[in-house]
Amino acid sequence: YLGGAWIPWALKLYKMSKEQPQPPKFEVKTNKEWIGLGIGLIGSAIRIFSRLWMKKQFTYSLTIRKDHKLTTNGPYSIVRHPGYTGMILWYIGDAIYFGNKWAYLYAANITFVQFYKIPHEEKMMHDAFGKEWEEYLEKTKAKLIPFI
Repeated sequence: YLGGAWIPWALKLYKMSKEQPQPPKFEVKTNKEWIGLGIGLIGSAIRIFSRLWMKKQFTYSLTIRKDHKLTTNGPYSIVRHPGYTGMILWYIGDAIYFGNKWAYLYAANITFVQFYKIPHEEKMMHDAFGKEWEEYLEKTKAKLIPFI
C-alpha cells in the first residue's frame, strides 16, 4: 500500500508522455570543451589503433596466450603501452570536457590503475619473453609518453 505516494510520479509520467521528445544535442561551447574533446578524440584513436594493431593477441586482462608473440612494431615501437596512453588521454579529455570533479577523479583513478598495472605486465612479459623482452626495452625506452 503506497497511499498517495504514487500520485506525483503518475502526474510526472503523464506530463512526460504529452511533451515532444527532443533529440539529444552535442554541443561544444567553450575553448575548454574543444580542448577536452580534442584530447579525448586523440586518446580514443590511440587506444583503438593500438588494440586493432594487436589483433587476436589483445586481451583485457594480463594474459599470455599459448601462441603469443611479442609485438614490437607499429605504435608499440614508439611506446611500450600505447593502449594505456590512449585510455589515459581519453579519460583526461572527458574530464576536461565535462569539467566535473567526478570526471577528474575517475580520470585520476584510471591513470593510477594503469601506473599500478604496468610493472606487473612488464614482469609478466619479461618472464614470458626473456631476452626478446630485454632487447625490446633497449629499443623502446618510453612506457607511456614518447621520448620520456
